[in-house]
Amino acid sequence: MSYGILIRNTSNEIVLDNENSVVIVHEQGSLGGAILSSITSTYQDFQGKWYGGVVVRGGTTRRNWTTNYILSQEYENPPIVAMRCGYNVKLPTCEVYSHNPTNAGYYNKIRFRHENPTSVQFIVCSDAASAPTSAKSVGSETYGIQLKDGSSPQNTIFDSRWASLVAATGVYDYPTMSASSGLFTFTTSGGLLLPPTIAQNTASTQTIADTPAAFIAPTFSGFIEFEEVNHDITGGEVANPPINLNGGGDYRPAIMQTNATTIAHTTIRHHVGTTTGSLGTIDSGSYASLKGSYIVLRYLNYT
Repeated sequence: MSYGILIRNTSNEIVLDNENSVVIVHEQGSLGGAILSSITSTYQDFQGKWYGGVVVRGGTTRRNWTTNYILSQEYENPPIVAMRCGYNVKLPTCEVYSHNPTNAGYYNKIRFRHENPTSVQFIVCSDAASAPTSAKSVGSETYGIQLKDGSSPQNTIFDSRWASLVAATGVYDYPTMSASSGLFTFTTSGGLLLPPTIAQNTASTQTIADTPAAFIAPTFSGFIEFEEVNHDITGGEVANPPINLNGGGDYRPAIMQTNATTIAHTTIRHHVGTTTGSLGTIDSGSYASLKGSYIVLRYLNYT
């Protein structure tokens, strides 16, 4: 590079130069605790509400909650979705995907899943170069730093006056779990081992840079699927209809912010279990498969 500005971090990695665009917030949205009574398609816009898929076994209704959000623009590459739910509330899982976009292969929708209808605020972040003009407002300010690329005509790839700038306060690894982590609780009744329930105490915690009301962008993989059990917990004959015990289903890695400087690592039920099998056993997946990383973001312009 023979002209422009070059900024590196303490690891000698390029943070900003005249050829690499910064990340800014392209759009933002929210989900409330409201519930949709019905849907016609899982791809429709859920209007910021949740819909509960129903599983009925042994006369007991169980739900996991899903919502679908249609992005206001289409993205050539998957954007970063960062979320916050307040302190001591698990972040939902989220999936950015493509379904009938105007531009083939572009990403245009997000699907969120949670154990409960939960209030969520989220921001959608991507490179500044492809952001709409509305995301790069500078108001009446006249001071700051502006950086253009080498194209003709030149594009502004950084402007310190952009209100949509987002700062990463840290990138953290999600620790590998183990069977002894205390992540799930197993209990007994009538001498029988019950299916697992997720422990309220978390597997571990992690200190982060002081970031009150952080937006967090997780990238996780792995799952544990516990078998659901229909059994008479009194130890006698199998009930008719059988009793559906809690704990079955598919669990994914999850986190929650507990205060301005602490993240708790846990899991969240991604799907309600529908199979039957032996008591308290893992049907598929593993503790060690729960892994990944997350970015903690500071964003002050959420409205």
